[in-house]
Amino acid sequence: TNPRFAAISRPANAAILVRLRIDMEDRGGNIELLLPYATIEPIRSVLLQMFMGEKFGRDPIWEGHFATEVAQAQISVDAVLYEADIPLKQLMKLKVGDTLPLEMRADALVAVRCGSVILTEGRMGRVGDRVAIRVTKQLRKPNTTFAMFEKADEQTKLMEAQ
Repeated sequence: TNPRFAAISRPANAAILVRLRIDMEDRGGNIELLLPYATIEPIRSVLLQMFMGEKFGRDPIWEGHFATEVAQAQISVDAVLYEADIPLKQLMKLKVGDTLPLEMRADALVAVRCGSVILTEGRMGRVGDRVAIRVTKQLRKPNTTFAMFEKADEQTKLMEAQ
């Protein structure tokens, strides 16, 4: 049906027009959704919620699921033995067999990082035929804690009550 001939509501009624472009392999097209305001008004309070369950406070089922997924998340970490800034000119002159002196002691600490965040430190060693790192410092705790979120939630409730 041509959209011009579809009578959804009166021309003077407020409506929301959603235009979508869909592309799949060689083909594509436009989809236009016209939602009269009268169909959205009854569920307006639900649409304004940040997430389902906000009206009733925290959602312990979602929080438990989220905590489980975060705990099982795979991340890659790097053990950084040494970092130095050297001129590009010096780097370009390096040849096979050249030696780069590291200005550090043999028992120096190795930084364990995830991206640019230092998680902990350790000492290099060996386990069987593999290189290993023995952690010497507790894992760095995040600055934000669960208690901070609970406190912010309580403050929000107090502000809403006023």
